[in-house]
Amino acid sequence: ELKSLFYYLDLQLPEHITFWVRLHPMVHGHINLSGFQRIKAFPENTEAYVHLACCHALVTDYSSVMFDFSTTLRPIFLYTPDEKSYRTDRNMYMHLDELPFQKADNPESLLNLLLDITNAETKKSNIKYLDFVAKFCAWDNGQNTHRLCKAFFNGDTTLEIYTFPTESEKQRLFFYAGAFLNNGIIRSFKTLIPLIDLDKYDITI
Repeated sequence: ELKSLFYYLDLQLPEHITFWVRLHPMVHGHINLSGFQRIKAFPENTEAYVHLACCHALVTDYSSVMFDFSTTLRPIFLYTPDEKSYRTDRNMYMHLDELPFQKADNPESLLNLLLDITNAETKKSNIKYLDFVAKFCAWDNGQNTHRLCKAFFNGDTTLEIYTFPTESEKQRLFFYAGAFLNNGIIRSFKTLIPLIDLDKYDITI
């Protein structure tokens, strides 16, 4: 399906559009992009987010990269031809219709969105998009790592820090359970947790 999509876009996209591709690690390397003209792989020697910051728009499916890229207020297009099966197999945190991004479910509709990218640029400040950024990216300002390092390593107290309230009289337990794989260890862990006295222990997993 991906090869078919790339062949179609490569034939249809005009010369002024380059479609940069960064595949999921599970399929990375399984599709050779060297034969395309308009389709290019992300540069190997550039950090992905550095390259992404140079792009005029983002095409993604269900990836959280949409939250990161939305801070640019540039167009985001969702390509979701498998939405029904994806929702059945994995479910989602929110319905795609709640997102302020244009959606395509076939190569033709995705091409139309890409060809209309200039028009999409003029729509980038729509109120729904701005509300999305305000809700999910309120603390993103490009300086957070710098500010956090100053607070952590230099004891800078000017940074406003939210402290999660805890019940001090309880003993605090912290569990790291990995990816919650379907194995005997996790089944034992799930059996253990309900047996812990929550009047005595404050549990974080």
